[in-house]
Amino acid sequence: MAFKELYCVDCGESLGEYSEYYFHDEALNNVITFNQQSRAHKRHDIVIRI
Repeated sequence: MAFKELYCVDCGESLGEYSEYYFHDEALNNVITFNQQSRAHKRHDIVIRI
């Protein structure tokens, strides 16, 4: 099963791995919006890596 990773470029750390089967890019953007609000508020660059 393939996974996608949320990665904070500014902090240099992984924020979690998510299954591509259950989480498409739009769902991962919702995860960033709701679960990573403090990082997004500080304007950290969060990317989705394969």
